[in-house]
Amino acid sequence: MQETDQRMKATDLKMQETDRKIQEVNRMIGHPGGRLGEFVEGLIRPSCIALFRVLGIPVDEVYTRVNKEVRGERMEIDLLLANTVTVVLVEVKSPLTAEDVQQHLERLARFNLDPAVAGDCMSEHIGSYGEL
Repeated sequence: MQETDQRMKATDLKMQETDRKIQEVNRMIGHPGGRLGEFVEGLIRPSCIALFRVLGIPVDEVYTRVNKEVRGERMEIDLLLANTVTVVLVEVKSPLTAEDVQQHLERLARFNLDPAVAGDCMSEHIGSYGEL
């Protein structure tokens, strides 16, 4: 009986150590929207101005991780592209899914804003999913 108790205590200590290591790994790589999100945004950010100019949207400024409160609702904008008359809000995901596109379209429709999404990998149909 005493040996079983000792084994249980040892197992409990190992589980606590495992939990601590998992928390540390999560902190190091970030949770969704954390460091991985920042990394993907960093990959996409440099080409945004050129991409939107090709699409006929002459933006010339890019801001990352913009926090805004509109009508009491807080939103985080991954990439905000702008010029003096146009603002485009880009949601960055890895991987980008149809559900991500739909959520972004719905969120920005509430604010009457033009959305854009970007991802480092996506299925073929996602590229045209949000087109009007």
